Amino acid sequence: PKDYRNDVTLNNMVMSVDPECRPELVAMIGAAIATCISDIPFDGPCAMTQVGMIDGEFIINPSQEQWKKGDLNLTVASTREK
Repeated sequence: PKDYRNDVTLNNMVMSVDPECRPELVAMIGAAIATCISDIPFDGPCAMTQVGMIDGEFIINPSQEQWKKGDLNLTVASTREK
């Protein structure tokens, strides 16, 4: 809201990770859930996905290896409205 004047910072600490999976997706979902259950005004929930492209083909939520090799690395976050 326009009248909300408090700074809000969300920090995600990765405690364990599968080397094949990218932790950004889980961190984003965790931050959205934490914000939704708090008393902070939030126009969520939100979702996120990552899109890669290898040899002209789109790959949804690519592995670390695919992300490094990709011709396109795109992260998209949105709410239901936007």
